[in-house]
Amino acid sequence: MFAEASLPGSDLEYYRVGYDFEHYWRPSFARWLVIKSEVSLGYGDSYGDTHKSQCFSYNYQGFPIPGSQDACGLPFFKNFYAGGPGSVRGFTTNTLGPTTIFGGFSQVQPLGGAVKTTGSFEFYFPRLLNGVQGSRLSAFVDYGYVFARPGEFEFNQFRITTGLALQWQSPMGPISISYAIPLDYEKCVGGPYPSCTSDDIERLQFTFGNQ
Repeated sequence: MFAEASLPGSDLEYYRVGYDFEHYWRPSFARWLVIKSEVSLGYGDSYGDTHKSQCFSYNYQGFPIPGSQDACGLPFFKNFYAGGPGSVRGFTTNTLGPTTIFGGFSQVQPLGGAVKTTGSFEFYFPRLLNGVQGSRLSAFVDYGYVFARPGEFEFNQFRITTGLALQWQSPMGPISISYAIPLDYEKCVGGPYPSCTSDDIERLQFTFGNQ
């Protein structure tokens, strides 16, 4: 758990809190199986004079949406991000949440947001790789999303993936390879500038030196 806040009277007055939880257990019906449940939560907002100011929301081209002014939230450099290894596997790192295409360029830019909710259920099968020391195979279900502002939180926006992962404690450090299949994701159809952007899917992911 962490908490962070700027001092009253600062140029930007904001606060952030976060909570990470992991729990492992062996079910009574299958003592050879290890189950992990994980949740990662993040919340932040502005206060004081910063919260009294009005900020725009932006469309997919990076332009302000008329009439979208609302109280300013977190500074952009303090936003939460989700997606990728260690978060919701099967999506490119940090791409779950608000995005934009600044100036009409084709490259989608993640913006992050003030509210993060991600989690995972993972099932480890240690006996399947008894012959390979320091390794384990698992099946997982990941879920979550990031929302721009606290009032925009909706469960139906959550992305969900499932897949398999292999972790190996190699002599050079921990290595993890996962293959995920998105079960719930966004796919938009339109012209060169659709009203939304498709999720950036990356099924095969590899990490080194990080566990």
